[in-house]
Amino acid sequence: AGQGALVLNILTKYSE
Repeated sequence: AGQGALVLNILTKYSE
């Protein structure tokens, strides 16, 4: 738990 959230966070930042 954590790695998946990190990847999602990066993807969300890229989407911004």
